[in-house]
Amino acid sequence: MARPKKAKHRQEPESIAHALEEIESTGDRVTEWVIENPRTILGTGLAILVVAAGVALVQSRTEAGREDASAALGVVQSEYRQAMGASADDVIVPEPANPETARRVREEFVARFEEVAANHAGTAGGAIAGLEAGDLEDELGQTDEAVATWQQAAAQLGTGNPLTALLELRVAAAHEAAGRWVEAGEAFERAADVPSFPLRQTARAEAARCYAEGGDDARALTAYDRVKREDPDAFLPEHVESRMAELRIAERLN
Repeated sequence: MARPKKAKHRQEPESIAHALEEIESTGDRVTEWVIENPRTILGTGLAILVVAAGVALVQSRTEAGREDASAALGVVQSEYRQAMGASADDVIVPEPANPETARRVREEFVARFEEVAANHAGTAGGAIAGLEAGDLEDELGQTDEAVATWQQAAAQLGTGNPLTALLELRVAAAHEAAGRWVEAGEAFERAADVPSFPLRQTARAEAARCYAEGGDDARALTAYDRVKREDPDAFLPEHVESRMAELRIAERLN
């Protein structure tokens, strides 16, 4: 996600919040936004889930509290970009040549984003601020803190908000990267439990895969069977289908 820095407050800050204001509820526009904000892509093959979560977010956002949260978020994002040395034309925030500068800026803006998240808890802008804060914590090597930040933002939104699915996907990716397969599966399932998330069954299938990787075969098959029961025609990734077939054969042999 593109993040902004210490600049003057602009009428229309170049920020995720502003981008969300402009995106129409179509897959192509959201895909374009994701491509332009590569921090959103988790790097673990979940891009399509993230795009779907973005579509649902745009479709479901409400007017209440949106302007204040977006403005506050946009200011902090703009100042973050400037502090990292990004220009107005930079799509990706550059890494400062001095590692100590990068560390100091990230630590400062974790607190800044967390302040926005706290002041606008339960809104889309507040949740995105939490997403940003968690990203910075993750970059600082504070993965557990990042997971806690994302989980808190998701809890404040509740399962009725599609942005919750996006936050849970970040949690799932962090757990998966750390080899915490069962925890990753649980996060995928929480994303799947968001009623307005378009690719709920795909997320649940990924949960089944993670449970299998973690050695919890029973839970893996339960999640997979639920997908098939709720949507018999669901198209699932080939790697998930093949892994579940292996587990089913093993189950019958035992």
